[in-house]
Amino acid sequence: MRVPDGPSDPALLSDMAELPRIISVDDHVVEPATLWSDRLPGRYADVAPRIVRAPMGEITFLGGKLT
Repeated sequence: MRVPDGPSDPALLSDMAELPRIISVDDHVVEPATLWSDRLPGRYADVAPRIVRAPMGEITFLGGKLT
């Protein structure tokens, strides 16, 4: 294996062109809660994505599971 001479070395650029595009399915992107309400015009307020917090009942840990 040849050691590249630098970032513009043709051998290195050729190797980089052959690298597969890797998409991680374990990473998460969390948008700010007000992403859409702060950026969309008001006329879209009724159809814009939004966070709605639903009330939760009592949570218990039973048999190794949250119920």
